[in-house]
Amino acid sequence: MMHQPLQLQALSESRTFKDEIEDLQVVWSAVCTIDVEGPREVFELLEADPVAAACTIEVMRECAVNAVKHGKSDQVGIELSSHHSHAVQIVAHNAVTEPIDEASSRGYGSTIMSDVTSRWSVKLDESRFVVTAIVPLSRV
Repeated sequence: MMHQPLQLQALSESRTFKDEIEDLQVVWSAVCTIDVEGPREVFELLEADPVAAACTIEVMRECAVNAVKHGKSDQVGIELSSHHSHAVQIVAHNAVTEPIDEASSRGYGSTIMSDVTSRWSVKLDESRFVVTAIVPLSRV
């Protein structure tokens, strides 16, 4: 079966990047806490770029899914930063509370990450997962 790329829609003009973050936090609040930090300039870049904002939200959503599913974590920390002048870097980390099957294959979430980022990686660092992803800006 051939892979069909994820069909994301840019954020509508009535929705801001911060609105989307708040929605993500509310949806996941019964399962885990999602803390998002970064310089004001990065939030402004994403507010001005609805395509990159939608991709960034999708990455954050996937990080929450994996934190709960694979790490049995109840908290996800996400740091946003500028990557050169043409992209946003997302670094998400969560504690791992149960042993991880490092031999497990990459699944649908990996496909999503590849569809919405220019590159991404995941590593087990001591007792936490660290996901790093780069989302290009479409309005540079």
